[in-house]
Amino acid sequence: MDFSFLDLHSTGSGKGAADNDTQPASSTSEQRVSSASMAFRFMAPPVGPQANQSLANAAAESHQSSPVLHTSSAPPRPTSVPLGRGSSGPANRSGLMEPALAPSPPPNTILVAPRQNGNPILRHIRNVRWAIREDMPASGPDYLLNESAAALFLSLRYHLLHPEYIHSRIRGLQRAFRHRFLLCHVDTEDCVRPLEVVTKAAVRNGLTLLLAWSSEEAARWLETLKAYENKPASAIQERVDTDYLSRLTAALTTVKGVNRTDVVTLGRRFRSLADMATAPMEELSACPGLGPTKVARLYDAFHQPFRRAAHSQPAPSAGDGSGGDAAGA
Repeated sequence: MDFSFLDLHSTGSGKGAADNDTQPASSTSEQRVSSASMAFRFMAPPVGPQANQSLANAAAESHQSSPVLHTSSAPPRPTSVPLGRGSSGPANRSGLMEPALAPSPPPNTILVAPRQNGNPILRHIRNVRWAIREDMPASGPDYLLNESAAALFLSLRYHLLHPEYIHSRIRGLQRAFRHRFLLCHVDTEDCVRPLEVVTKAAVRNGLTLLLAWSSEEAARWLETLKAYENKPASAIQERVDTDYLSRLTAALTTVKGVNRTDVVTLGRRFRSLADMATAPMEELSACPGLGPTKVARLYDAFHQPFRRAAHSQPAPSAGDGSGGDAAGA
């Protein structure tokens, strides 16, 4: 990233070159940090007012304390949000400062790892915002949906060339997120065997596998996950009525041949389901619209046990036993 244009800002303050040479070192360093902060804000992607405010706060913190570079070869600590560029955290055992956590992702924005820059699916994400997050850790997700949801992207053609790639990415992601998705682009014809391997890897590590046969479909997956992140589960749950007639209809229509009209007739004839279950066949046959077949099925449904014996065999009759003895003799 070229910061050469920052020299114009530091020398264009209205003073001469001699005045700039006489400034103390601390003032010069403050100007450089301030210029770097202004450049970071200038080059950040416009992803909404809240995102601009968070970037401005990060720039203000960097003006107060300069960032510390990491020289340790240890892998970064898994977190639910990517590591930020702002102020430094507490010191670790090696004496270096650990970076503090970045602020929460802006609402309605998908944060994209730099490795995904140029992915064709980004051109098809139109219903939600997305932004490249330069400070996304190397072991982090490809798409950060929110603080508790993240997604990895895998091309099945790339998986055939590098079969160990997805396993290393899953190990790097670990258990840092509550909802973890594996978005797989099926871009090869011979996909049966590779999909078996990818499915096993996703199931064993607790990831939800999402398959897409085109870049447009993969983009729709990401848009849907982001749009429904705050929706309750009731949107996909079955709606069950709580009144007596609806529950009676749901129970009796499971018997073959019984329809809603028959349920209304039985409900008017009997006061409760208990009276209906204990009624004899003659009383059930008195209901209009119920023929002998429906009555027999209802009666069997009420009187047969819910559980059948595992190894139930009919007891042999006396005639069978005598015949068996005669045959044995």
